[in-house]
Amino acid sequence: MKTVLFIAGLFLNINVYAFTQNATLDFTNLYNSTNAGKYEMSITFISKTTPSVGALKFSTHRDDNDLYCVTEAQFEVGQMTFSLTDVKTGWNFILSKAVLATVSHQADNETCITDVNFFAGEKTLWAQVGLNQAIELPVAAPVGYERVAAYLSPFNGYLNLAAKLTVVNGQLVVNPSTLLTAKSITSQNTQNASVTYYVFASKENTSLSLGTGLIKF
Repeated sequence: MKTVLFIAGLFLNINVYAFTQNATLDFTNLYNSTNAGKYEMSITFISKTTPSVGALKFSTHRDDNDLYCVTEAQFEVGQMTFSLTDVKTGWNFILSKAVLATVSHQADNETCITDVNFFAGEKTLWAQVGLNQAIELPVAAPVGYERVAAYLSPFNGYLNLAAKLTVVNGQLVVNPSTLLTAKSITSQNTQNASVTYYVFASKENTSLSLGTGLIKF
């Protein structure tokens, strides 16, 4: 009985720090009547429950011959698992990766921000959640092409995350345990609450656009 209670408690604890978003992607009637299938997509975020440290990094940006310094710090805030399932055949694609969130500042000149205290306080972090790869779909390609694939970007490829940054022993620290929860994501990402898609057929260096757009969550 103790084992059952422990497992149940662990499951509930994980759910506190997790958030799942679903969408149905209908690619059955694309360009030239191409049927690229119908899919259920899900994306699950699990917040990291221990503090994350971000070191300052510097880069330069040139605009109209003026040089600016960009200072940023990146934090690991959790994990993302993406799943795409063909509703007809059960074919499934799964990808998991760490979610990295960044705070940045561009100076008005070449002088870089080197003081971590500058970034302390309530900040908005930017997290990239695009897949950065095309997913080959399990369907027949149009005549003259070899495959059909899709670029999919949940939340249009990014998340805005409201976080409180603190300085601990000279290091910039964030507690990410609530950053990837339902409350955090839905409140900060109303404008990008959709999945953008680009479906195409290809052969060697040739490609044909079959459809592009977005589907609201």
